Amino acid sequence: MAPCTVVDKRAADGDEAAAAAAALSLIHRHRALAKTVRNSDWLSLLRRLKASGRFRTSASLLPPSGHMHLYGRVRPGAVGLIFDGGAVDLQHALCWPSGVFAKTEHHLHVGADGTVTLSGPCRLRLSSLEGLRAANEEADRRHAVWQHAGGERPEPSLYNEVSVELSGKDVAAIFVRSHEERHLVLALGLRSLFRHLFCGRPLPLLRITPEGGACVVAHDEQLALLSAACAPGGLPWA
Repeated sequence: MAPCTVVDKRAADGDEAAAAAAALSLIHRHRALAKTVRNSDWLSLLRRLKASGRFRTSASLLPPSGHMHLYGRVRPGAVGLIFDGGAVDLQHALCWPSGVFAKTEHHLHVGADGTVTLSGPCRLRLSSLEGLRAANEEADRRHAVWQHAGGERPEPSLYNEVSVELSGKDVAAIFVRSHEERHLVLALGLRSLFRHLFCGRPLPLLRITPEGGACVVAHDEQLALLSAACAPGGLPWA
């Protein structure tokens, strides 16, 4: 394994800002795949991202606004990863629309030669990437109309599912799913671990919530939290 290179902090900060802008651009251009991860599954996932080539897993195609109810409850799965959909082979992706619970952990089977077979009713509800994009754009259109005209706020769409082969090289950002301090602490720790595994590679930290959409977690917010954690008494819940 090649040794990691020590970089200048100012250069690293510049790389981080550029990576954050690139990650937001992926979302805005409808090319971001969001994968939520159970808090207890991170070590096994990071090990797989580091050691393996591509492997098939599920993610969601985010709408350009980021307004979406992602897979799983927030508390047991507070942090996730953004993958660059432009860097992966989407020709062999399997897609299910919002509201279809494909349960691919039970109904999708990958053979030794990489052949994928489906069982159960999920094979009857397959969609296409074009179908997912159209549904996302319609949800964003309804949200934009509400912002302009008011009235009853539309509910953000439920997650869709894209089963595709991903790798550690495709990771574009890490994201936290709430404003809770403990979740942000977890995200910061996981980002540090990712950087260690991938030799200091820039990994921007985003926040993605159904109500707020996608945004960068401000550097000042990160520093304030770390300062509070290092102060006498630390964080009240720690």
